[in-house]
Amino acid sequence: MGRWSGLLAALIAVALVWIDGLRDSTPWVDAHWLFSYADGVVKRGLPGWVYGLFSIPVLDSDLLVTQLALAAAVALALALRTGQAMVGLPLATGLLGLVAILSGPGLVRQLFADPGRFDAIGLALILLGAVAVDALGRRGGLVALTVLSLVAVLVHEAFVLWVTPVGLALWLLRHNMGRRDLPMIGGAALVVLAVTGWIAGRSYGDLMPFDAAKALLQARADFPVSDLSLMVQYRGLDENIAYTAETAWEAGRLVPLLIGLALVAVQTLLVWALIGRGWHGALIVGLCLTPLLLFGLGQDHGRWLAMINASLAATAMAGLRGRKPQIGPPVLAGLAALSAVQLWLGPFGVVGVFPLAGMF
Repeated sequence: MGRWSGLLAALIAVALVWIDGLRDSTPWVDAHWLFSYADGVVKRGLPGWVYGLFSIPVLDSDLLVTQLALAAAVALALALRTGQAMVGLPLATGLLGLVAILSGPGLVRQLFADPGRFDAIGLALILLGAVAVDALGRRGGLVALTVLSLVAVLVHEAFVLWVTPVGLALWLLRHNMGRRDLPMIGGAALVVLAVTGWIAGRSYGDLMPFDAAKALLQARADFPVSDLSLMVQYRGLDENIAYTAETAWEAGRLVPLLIGLALVAVQTLLVWALIGRGWHGALIVGLCLTPLLLFGLGQDHGRWLAMINASLAATAMAGLRGRKPQIGPPVLAGLAALSAVQLWLGPFGVVGVFPLAGMF
């Protein structure tokens, strides 16, 4: 693919996201943008606090514009990164790779259609991490990834099992880890885990009763505050695990979930084949699968699939940059088959044909 083909691929990607991914905003989504450090230190309060610096009262119409702009910007960044990574590859190979990435389980539908969970921000932080790894040295890249991980867990505590591991995977693609790196990596991990544990335990439930919190948020919004949205601040980890065990393993969810997992397994093997490096490559790909640990902590299983899909896509693109790998017929055939199945099921992910079944 030449540079113009890469730009064309980027424009196609943005068009697909806008056509299939974006929805009108809802009170459930909007209410998440009301959580703010202005009320005290609470989990998931960073986006709402930053937004509140520029817009009070919070209007549904303004939030919709903000969320559409955020989705478009992140989609464009993802697409441009994809196009740049595929420069030098044959056009058919590059376009096959692009379709395989975009049509993966939940990627477009989740990361760009549900801004209330801030996953588009998580993907933006991953893409920034990829740029930092490319631009900075060995130690500078680790410092930048640590800072981005800390920002990520302030956006959403679950990102410690998504943004942080894939950031390390991107770093490992550039640098072979030596013994001298272990103290810095271990220290950074401890800092990120400590901040995650602290912020995950801070909620509106520590500050005031539910009704008082709802009245506080409602006073600065022109839309009805969703009880279900606010409940995430009052339900702890143990309650989430119990709720997931009761609701997440129903028969109606198992078929789309198993299909999504099968597609992710194929993607994993293809990315491993693409980046090579034996067991080092296996470690890199394994770091992309850490959202599997979230399956027992929350019932948003389609969302966890989307996170894995995004991690594999970012890793594949980083593995391609600056290289012209010899992609043989087996990998091309795998890409073609995977793309065809995902488009048929979607057209952009596993939830297109099968019912949502509460997976997102």
